[in-house]
Order: sequence, then C-alpha cells, then structure tokens
Amino acid sequence: LRPDLRENEHFVFMFYGGYGHLKHISVADETDVNGDDIDLINLLSINPRCAVIIDSDKKAAKAEIDKIRKRIKQEFDDKGLKCWITKKRTIENYIPVAVFEEILNAETTVKGKLDIGPFDDYKLKLKEAWPDVRNKYRKVKLAQLVVNNLTLDNADQELLDEIKSIGSEIERQ
Repeated sequence: LRPDLRENEHFVFMFYGGYGHLKHISVADETDVNGDDIDLINLLSINPRCAVIIDSDKKAAKAEIDKIRKRIKQEFDDKGLKCWITKKRTIENYIPVAVFEEILNAETTVKGKLDIGPFDDYKLKLKEAWPDVRNKYRKVKLAQLVVNNLTLDNADQELLDEIKSIGSEIERQ
C-alpha cells in the first residue's frame, strides 16, 4: 500500500505478546494509571511516535471491549496517536478464507474447507479444517505464507483502510 514507507527506516514493529503484556503498556503521563498498583511501560519512552493495533478478542459483535483496551484507546486518543482495536475478534480474522484455503490445501495432505466468521477463534477453526496445521505451521511461518498470498484484490477493506490510516499517521509524525 505504501512502498515509500520502509520497515526499520520509517517504522518498526514491536510485538507486545498478547493480552498478558498489553495490560502493562501505557502512553499516559502518569506512571500509575487508574490507581492500578503495577508498573506500566510507557511506549513513548521507547519511541515518541507510535501506533498500536490491538485485537478486540470479542466473541460477538455486540460484546464490549474490556477496561484495559478502553484505557489504552483513551490514552492514545488523548495524545492524538493511532490506536486500532479490531472490530473482529483478532487481526487474523481479517485474512480471507480463500487465502487460508489456498495456502493450507497446497501445503498439507488434507484438503480442508474453512468456515470462519468475524468472531470465531481462527486457531480452532484452522485446526478443525486441517488437523495437522498446528504441528506443521507455527504462527510466524503461517503469517509469512499469508503475507505472500494477501493482495489488494483479496484483502479485507477494513484492514486496508486501517493500514492506510497507520501509513498516514507514520507520514504525519
């Protein structure tokens, strides 16, 4: 989408490692947010120009996001920084079914058919369709295969819009 923006030159990815670590990050000025008795890692001390993508982990469309995600979203909004909390359960739920099917049907002996919705647990659904997928493909390897097969033509529009928005934010900063 933005070939002019290059990783490690214009932006860097920092993986925070899921919900267990998410609760420890902040961009607030104070060190103790909402009276919590924990030390928070201020992302602005690592890099004052940051954006965050957070899985909603919602199991239904009308489910609420939890207080930690709300806190982080509010902190980012207060600083004028980009925070995208996915509308779907996880970022992986934005990967088109056809991409998973093309990759895994070509790479495994089982010819699976994926049935996954926006709030399904994609790992469970992949395992149902391709029983050996978890043993053969760890998350990073599968992500590399997905990236090689994801195109502007088959990508989810919300995902494209958010990537464009993050690109604009990087350019603005």
